[in-house]
Amino acid sequence: MHRRNRRGSLYIISYVFISMLSLAVAVGLQRGATDLRAAERQVELLQSFYLAEAAVDQALANIRAGTADSIQATALLTGTYAAVITSPSANTYEIIGQGTRSSIVQSSVEMIAELGVTPLFPNGVFGDTSVNLDADATIDSFDSTLGNYASQTPGSDGNLGTNSTEDDAVVLNSGAMIAGQVVVGAGASDPAAVVEDHGATITASPAIVAQSEPMEMPAVTSPGGSCAAETLANSEVLTLYEALSPYCFTSLLLKNSASIEVVGSVIVYAESFDAQNSAQVNASGSPTQLVLLITTDAPVNLFNSGGFVGAIYAPQSNVELKNGVELFGAITAESVDMKNSSFVHYDTALAGVNPVDPDLDMSVLSWRDL
Repeated sequence: MHRRNRRGSLYIISYVFISMLSLAVAVGLQRGATDLRAAERQVELLQSFYLAEAAVDQALANIRAGTADSIQATALLTGTYAAVITSPSANTYEIIGQGTRSSIVQSSVEMIAELGVTPLFPNGVFGDTSVNLDADATIDSFDSTLGNYASQTPGSDGNLGTNSTEDDAVVLNSGAMIAGQVVVGAGASDPAAVVEDHGATITASPAIVAQSEPMEMPAVTSPGGSCAAETLANSEVLTLYEALSPYCFTSLLLKNSASIEVVGSVIVYAESFDAQNSAQVNASGSPTQLVLLITTDAPVNLFNSGGFVGAIYAPQSNVELKNGVELFGAITAESVDMKNSSFVHYDTALAGVNPVDPDLDMSVLSWRDL
């Protein structure tokens, strides 16, 4: 009898123990499943976040390529992404990227970015190593978006610049006039020492300052294809068309009173360029229509009483404007020499132009996880 009672008690104890063990195993399995699902959801959230960032990256690439349209839902291996693009102001874009891993796992990020190019022509005249202005040489400014130079009062944005910090890298002779400021190389301990002034007029105040950082001077690479020498005889006319741009010349020589006319907007690559007495380039056009890019260190010469409407970029060359030459546009070169009574009328519309390195720089103004 007692033996049977002990045996029954053992059965009950065993049953309770097995039940408790089963319950513990069940709880453990449920908790493991919950933890696994939480881990899976965390992975999906991370994937959706990366998808949202990918949408922003793709939107930026599209904007750089000239397309600012929103991106519709696009399927990838790990989910889908989309982007909404708006432009609250010029060159400023708000991008909301959306990543979806499943119908219930989504992420959104917002970026506000400002895009622009590194300009080649932030000054009327810029000589990387040196600039010389002879007597009565003049730099002033105008804005071609408002009309031609003759229709405006000359402006005071005709800055002269250099990357040099050497003493007397800029020489200003008596009677020279700069309607603007002289900007010398970054880090100059005494900016005024970089300028040898023999009685020139500088209208800005302060007249001479140092750059905050050196101006970039990217090299010019020929566009490839066939480049030929071109010589225009006295009074001959050459017409350049936008549909055929860019043009490439091994040498481009305009003899006395020869001229170049421009239809549309044109880029010209040349190993050397010379415009002899009274030659005219794009005389009836706008400075933004023509950019001359010099690919070698050959000097660029504009001879007496000539005219040039456009921008000249010659990072390895000396550009010389002989007596009485009048240039409407801008010059950026290794060095610049303006002879007596030569003029540069800086077109401020060239400030954002850079055909050598047109890739857009991106400045991130804000970023947040929505």
